[in-house]
Order: sequence, then C-alpha cells, then structure tokens
Amino acid sequence: MYIPSLLGSFLSSIGSVIGKMATGQILYHPAVVMLIVSLIAAPFGVKAGKKMNLKVLQYIIAVLIM
Repeated sequence: MYIPSLLGSFLSSIGSVIGKMATGQILYHPAVVMLIVSLIAAPFGVKAGKKMNLKVLQYIIAVLIM
C-alpha cells in the first residue's frame, strides 16, 4: 500500500506551500481552477487505472517522470 509514502510526500510539501504563500508566488485563481478540475477528474483516473495493465501504468509514470 502506498499510504505511508503519500503521507510523507504530503507532509513534506506543507513547508514548501507555506513558503510560496508567504512570498506571494502562488496564483490563486489558476490554483482554484486546478483544484476543482482535479476533484472532478480524479474518479475517472481511478476507474481507468483499475482497468489498465500494471506494466502499462508503470511505463506511463516512468515517461512522465523523465
């Protein structure tokens, strides 16, 4: 299960977000739009991920990381 690594990533990003907010580096309108679209699209991604082969998903994430 990936919960511990996701939790660690989330907790470590809090400081970065606070720093960006403090220095005015966040554009709030685009951030809100991205948040709304992500909440709408996430269930579709979960459904697609459950139907796909694990090796295909691993290849896609490897390409995105590169």
